[in-house]
Amino acid sequence: MVASSWRDGLTRIADAPAVLAGIYFITLVAALPLATAIGFDINEHLGSSLTANEVADSVNYDWWQEFASQGGFLTLTSTFTPSIVGFATTLDSISSLLDKRPIVPAIAFALGFYMFVWVFLQGGILDRYARGRRIGAYGFFAASGIFFLRVPGDLLDAGN
Repeated sequence: MVASSWRDGLTRIADAPAVLAGIYFITLVAALPLATAIGFDINEHLGSSLTANEVADSVNYDWWQEFASQGGFLTLTSTFTPSIVGFATTLDSISSLLDKRPIVPAIAFALGFYMFVWVFLQGGILDRYARGRRIGAYGFFAASGIFFLRVPGDLLDAGN
């Protein structure tokens, strides 16, 4: 029973590659401006120095610490720490949340945008997977609009 449910779910996901492509695209759109800004800051900080060659060849922890501390705590460069590599990002985010550390405004804006888009699209995604057949762009966005803010509200009401 459980295995057949998993198989059915994975089949529905595999049958909807446009949904997966859309999810990838939205994630890229949310992350690209932040990555570009960090890239420009790194390029400006390193320039054509000897340190730039060292950083290009291997990890230079001293430079990394200097760069991350240059703009203050609530700047985007302060987020460029060793914890961004791998699963440590998740642990660092949870630690920040539990420690009630303030969030960098640029990250808060990107996160807000990402969450808003997810809340809008989740109705269409769930409708597409529930039907198990193509619904087209019109049907997808119609379902997204119909269920916009209803699904999160229903989840909150379920707790009562």
